[in-house]
Amino acid sequence: MVFGEKTRELESALRAEPGLQASARLLDGFLLGELRLDEAQATFERALSALVADDGRVSVSEIAEAATSSPRQIERLFARGLGFPPKTVGRVLRFQHALRQLMTDPGIPLAEVAADAGYFDQAHFVRDFRLFSGGVPRGYRGYYPPQVPADFAPNVVVFVQDAGAPGL
Repeated sequence: MVFGEKTRELESALRAEPGLQASARLLDGFLLGELRLDEAQATFERALSALVADDGRVSVSEIAEAATSSPRQIERLFARGLGFPPKTVGRVLRFQHALRQLMTDPGIPLAEVAADAGYFDQAHFVRDFRLFSGGVPRGYRGYYPPQVPADFAPNVVVFVQDAGAPGL
């Protein structure tokens, strides 16, 4: 047995739970309680948290400092953990920040969106935008309806049957 006698206790507790949701919460709690992170994983999580907290606008050196590690070690941990270097993850985070801003505030100037997202010039912003979305920033202005949940993820593909589709 991987978890020893604890699995028997878990099995009994799971059998006593009335519903699937309660059983899932119990199982999640058990597994998270047994999770043991090695120091490398803990360092990676600190580095990723630092990058996400600043929407990708921090350098690898600053990430390494926040994670109490070296920049080279951070590069290796990102390659192992995500398969991408931290700079690429930062670019994606900056793009997501800009996209959210464009979709929720259609009146904001593109230069302001680019600067707020951490781009040094508008050309770099447009280049990244095309790379990640296949479109240009102005095409995403005000795409969100005014009252949507924070986790709303619209389908930005336009279908022929959609009102306002080209050619209609």
